[in-house]
Amino acid sequence: MSESFSSYAANYDTDFSNTEIGKLQRSRVWFFLERNLEGKPLKILELNCGTGIDAMWFAKKGCNILATDISPEMVNRAEENTLAFKDKVKTITCDCRTILEVTGKEKFDIVFSNFSGLNCLAHAELSDLSNSIKNVLKPDGKFIACFFGTKCWWETIFFSSLILRK
Repeated sequence: MSESFSSYAANYDTDFSNTEIGKLQRSRVWFFLERNLEGKPLKILELNCGTGIDAMWFAKKGCNILATDISPEMVNRAEENTLAFKDKVKTITCDCRTILEVTGKEKFDIVFSNFSGLNCLAHAELSDLSNSIKNVLKPDGKFIACFFGTKCWWETIFFSSLILRK
């Protein structure tokens, strides 16, 4: 799985994050997250951090983030993108299925995964991950994740409009 995501790393922001549909989708996620930050700096564990855009957003809000991804190339991009926030963002190449090996006894206010990185896991793996998340969340902590269905109408309309423009 690591190789699949590493091949997207170089162009991920151009092909998705910086497109209108990418910005719209991320802004909806941030709108929801904003309501969960409680107005104070929190400790965040981000699973499947990609190029670090969400980690930067959390850092700007004063949070401390452990940003993880299975892809070494995505983690490299995240490190580059979050360089200005190196006091707030720590990046680690890590498969979310083995997150307890990285976090140890560390506890987080929020465990977060954006844009369907968890869609790659089988049902049994999601169940195991759920148990791991319980072990790393503080007693009043929250798990917030975005899952994609088999059809994303926003993307279908967006990419269809690009084809029509050509």
